[in-house]
Amino acid sequence: MRIIRFPNWVTDGVYPAYIYVTVTPLRSRTRKNKSINIFLKVMEFTTDHIHLKAENALESSKWYVEHFGAIITEQVDWTNMFTIRLLLGGVMINVTQHKDTVLEKGTFETHLGLDHFGIKTDNIDDVWSMLEETGTQFLSPIKSLPNGTRVFFIKGPDNVRIELLEYPHR
Repeated sequence: MRIIRFPNWVTDGVYPAYIYVTVTPLRSRTRKNKSINIFLKVMEFTTDHIHLKAENALESSKWYVEHFGAIITEQVDWTNMFTIRLLLGGVMINVTQHKDTVLEKGTFETHLGLDHFGIKTDNIDDVWSMLEETGTQFLSPIKSLPNGTRVFFIKGPDNVRIELLEYPHR
């Protein structure tokens, strides 16, 4: 069996896509060149969730609810951990607290691997003011990027680095 991978330009980036392929063998045991018609489905990928580890899942989850309007969709009490699932801007965030394991603290400093996640807003100045009133720790001032996007970084619960961004109004 052979797996054929098709780049995005084959399907114009639209998923899922079905590709119709006709294969004609060079030689056939019956001495007739018979074509074989094959339908291939391109694999589909979507973002499912972001998973955060917390010292206290309930407190961390409340922070995302109070600061960004996240919605608690589920709470699961496993044998060795407690997970709260949040929905924030269409993205699922799992916040998990381990019951029997002490995890090493993360860092909010820039680092290799997953560095941060971004939350888009339509009024970055109001978000800045709201976060300032709640005592949130800011990691950068508001910066304007060359394309007009405005961004800043904050420290969330459990040293999670969060980027707030506002795209230019067009």
